[in-house]
Amino acid sequence: MWTTSASSSNEAQSDRPTVQFPWRLHELLTEAETNGNDAIISWIPGTNNAFKVKNKEKFTNEILPEYFNATKYKSFQRNLNLWGFESITEGPNKGGCQHPIFIRGDRAKCHYMTRRRVISNANESLHRAVQAQELMRRWGMFDFYFRNGPQDRINAEDGRVSNANANDEA
Repeated sequence: MWTTSASSSNEAQSDRPTVQFPWRLHELLTEAETNGNDAIISWIPGTNNAFKVKNKEKFTNEILPEYFNATKYKSFQRNLNLWGFESITEGPNKGGCQHPIFIRGDRAKCHYMTRRRVISNANESLHRAVQAQELMRRWGMFDFYFRNGPQDRINAEDGRVSNANANDEA
């Protein structure tokens, strides 16, 4: 199993290896073949890199809490997306998931999988604002904009500065 026994020592806790999502998923699929859970989730026959959740309700109630410390199927789907799994959208395996290096029988390859970085909306907005300020500084417009305010506009065609209020009145 992927968990280790708990120790009273904080040092032992920090030395425990982090088990990544693909490794746990691979282990789950391998164990499902032997423990009877293959009616809930299993490798897709005839493929080396695809699996399918056959019973979402049982998977969510019985397997997610045990293997992934989660209670919502959407959390599992989000992890699949973040780790680069693709949905199979047509054919007899429709509804399954696949990944080119998530190989049946070769769990070690899971270490080569990478998780995509998530940028929150707040961080993304801040990042865009900082980029805009940097561009204004580069173009020498930062001081102009904050000194004169947004009421002054720069014509994109000829670069002339005009007052927005004067344009609105005309």
